[in-house]
Amino acid sequence: MFLIDWEPPKFNRNVNNVNPSSNTDIQLSSRSQSLGKYNMINDNLEARPKKELRSSLPPSSISNQMEDTGISVWRIIYVANEWNEIQTYRKTSCLITIACVLILMQVIGLENLASSDAKSNVVLNSYEYQSPQSRIFRIALILSIFSVIGIIQWLFSITLWERCFSDKLRSFADLCSVANVSVFLFAQSNFGYYIHGHSPTGRSDVDLGGITQMLSIENEGIAPKRGITPDSNDHTYRMALPSGLRQTFNRLYTPLLNLTLNTDKYGKHASPQAITNEVYHNINRYLKRFISRDDPDGLRYRIVRRKAFEDILDGEFDDTTFEGLFYIDDGNSFGDTLYYGNEWLLFTFDALLFCLVDLLSQNLILSAFFVILIGSIFTLLRDDLGRRNTARKTLIDERFLI
Repeated sequence: MFLIDWEPPKFNRNVNNVNPSSNTDIQLSSRSQSLGKYNMINDNLEARPKKELRSSLPPSSISNQMEDTGISVWRIIYVANEWNEIQTYRKTSCLITIACVLILMQVIGLENLASSDAKSNVVLNSYEYQSPQSRIFRIALILSIFSVIGIIQWLFSITLWERCFSDKLRSFADLCSVANVSVFLFAQSNFGYYIHGHSPTGRSDVDLGGITQMLSIENEGIAPKRGITPDSNDHTYRMALPSGLRQTFNRLYTPLLNLTLNTDKYGKHASPQAITNEVYHNINRYLKRFISRDDPDGLRYRIVRRKAFEDILDGEFDDTTFEGLFYIDDGNSFGDTLYYGNEWLLFTFDALLFCLVDLLSQNLILSAFFVILIGSIFTLLRDDLGRRNTARKTLIDERFLI
C-alpha cells in the first residue's frame, strides 16, 4: 500500500536543486489549466529530473538539506487514519446477529423445534413427554436462523443503508479525491487496486474558502472529472500490473529494509528519517509518472472493462507482461482487502463457531459469549496489525495513526 500525493509544491527552499520540469509536470498541470478563468492553482510542479529516480542531493547531504515545498502532510495522515477506520467495517453486525439468534431460540422458543419427536411445538406442554433434542436438528436450526438474519442484514445494507445513509467505502474514495491523494494497493505481487484521488482542481492544500470554491467548481461541472482521463468519473480500478513495475517499486523500497546499512551508505550524518523521506519521494514520483503515462522505463497501461467471462470467474486472463491493465470498477472492489470484502468468510466463521460451542455445551448463552469474545479479539488484532502495516507501507510514523 502506498499513498500518492499529487499536491504540487508551493515553494522550494532548496536553491541548490533546480532542474527543468519533466513531462509528468506538464501532464499533471493540464488538469488545472482546463479550468480556464476559474483556475486558482499554480501548477508549476517541483522540478525533477526524468532520467533517474534518485535523489538529486549527494547521499552525504540528505540529512542536512531537506526540501521544504510548503505542502502539509496532514492530508496524507488523515487519509491513512480514515483507511484504518474502515479496515474492520462489515456489512453485517455480529452483535445484532447473535442477539436475534438468542431471541428467536430462547425467548420465542424455536429451540424446541429441534426435538427428536416427529411432532414438536414452539411452546412446550409440561404434561407431555419431552424427548431429547437432536443435535443435528439443533445445528441445522441455528444455521438456518443465522442465514436468514445474515441475508436480511446484507440486503438492508446494500439496498437501503449504503444508498440512503452511509457508504463508508465510497465516501473514502471521495475523500481521496478531495484530499488530492491516491491509494495504490498491492493485493498480490502484480495485482492490486487503485483509487485515483487526483483532485479535479489540481490542488487541495488550501484554506476553507479555497476548499469551498473547489467543490463549487466541481459541482458546476467546470472542473475535469475525477477519473484518470478528464472525461471519466471512474476513479476506482482493479490493476493487473507488469512485473517491471513491481521490480522497480521493490528496488526503490529496498533502502528501508536495512536502515543500518543504508545509513552507512548515505553517510554518517544521514538519519533514518532522512532516508525514509528520500525513499517516499522517490516512490511517490515514480508512481505519479506511471499513472501519468510518463514512466521512465517505458511501462504503460490501458484502461479497460472486464469481460463477462472474467466477471463470472472473478479473474483476469490478459497478458500483462509488458503492458498493465486498469479494469474500471463500478463498485468498491478495493474492499476485498478489508473485512468488508470478506463478509461471507467472517459470517460463516461466526456461525460455525457458534454451532461448535453449542454442540459441546448445549448452552446458547455460552456460545454467544465465545463468538463475541473471539470476534472482538480478531477485530482488535486486525486493527493493530493493520495500523502497523499502514505505517510501514505508507512510510507514515505510527504515532500519527490513531
